[in-house]
Amino acid sequence: MTSTSTNLVRLMAEAADLLERAGNLDQPLNVAINLQLAAMPDIQVTGPFGAPIAKVRSAFDHLGDILGAKGELKPVADGTYCYQAYTALPSGSTVGLLVLTPHPDLPTAPPAPRTTTTARTAALLRALAPWASGLPTSEICTLRLADHGTDHSVEITIGGTGANHVRRTAAEAVAAGLPARLEHRRFGSRGDGILPTGHLLRITTL
Repeated sequence: MTSTSTNLVRLMAEAADLLERAGNLDQPLNVAINLQLAAMPDIQVTGPFGAPIAKVRSAFDHLGDILGAKGELKPVADGTYCYQAYTALPSGSTVGLLVLTPHPDLPTAPPAPRTTTTARTAALLRALAPWASGLPTSEICTLRLADHGTDHSVEITIGGTGANHVRRTAAEAVAAGLPARLEHRRFGSRGDGILPTGHLLRITTL
């Protein structure tokens, strides 16, 4: 059985491959690597929060064409919809594409002019691989790389069925060697740090 870190690095490389094949898309996309959520694809690509499906659809259709997956529009609830596609790579890793319409009652502000690129997102996934390969824990649930349009950040969520002290130790292991601040509470830990690439890291335990 391969280790969590090995799976994480492999999936990060596969996500980077997909983005590189897509070229520079006109919308910022978020990439989540799921290691423990059985109901979720191994690699989940989502659109920017609050962006209408119509604005993001061309980027998602292009990714779907690369993957050989056709997107479907489905109702969610309360007048909201999702546009999604699901497939598997030749390696067996599963990939999901998902964008949600904003809730009609949710106020949204126009995004700032974009300064990030899809190529930079892919490059960051690759640049973080040496750090990710050294994560000494199997408690990682998700690594999420967010493209905010003006910068990137990373969030690691720690879950699993271990006791609270196990998750606390895992959070400390993720933060080890980084300029980081962790706050341990009765029901979990939260913190942030600076990655070797200079980007913000958020750490959360479930």
